Amino acid sequence: RSRMNLETDGGRMRLFAEHHMATEQAHLDIMLKLVPASNRTRLLPIWRAAALSLGFFPALAGPRCLYWTVASVETFVEEHYQAQIMRLREEKVLPEMTVLLERLCAEEVEHKNEAVEALFGSRDAPEALSPGVVARAWGSIVGVGSVAAVEASKLV
Repeated sequence: RSRMNLETDGGRMRLFAEHHMATEQAHLDIMLKLVPASNRTRLLPIWRAAALSLGFFPALAGPRCLYWTVASVETFVEEHYQAQIMRLREEKVLPEMTVLLERLCAEEVEHKNEAVEALFGSRDAPEALSPGVVARAWGSIVGVGSVAAVEASKLV
């Protein structure tokens, strides 16, 4: 069923998902190399499953749902990266890490822009700035869930 649904927009959604997953895996690989096992959250297996679910179930609902989900997640991720980057700049520490986080953040922003372009045909579409009530509600749910995941990861 999911494979069939990933082909409903001429295969664009499948290509989008494959590219997105490859980049996310590369980011995870980088972080796993940088963060010692003793400093990693024990919730990582849960977050992997949650991430797959956050892509899988919206994909079943169709391209628009998947693209809105990605745009919402990447908006949160961009803000999260920017907070880390600002902290490193303010503390004037780890300049190489700052550059790395800036690159990773730019790749996440690119995913967000690709999702918006897939939704509206343009990265600058005015519709992206004023989503409907369902898209806003879903974006809020995704955002709150993302914040909760980060906070939980700090504790466990």
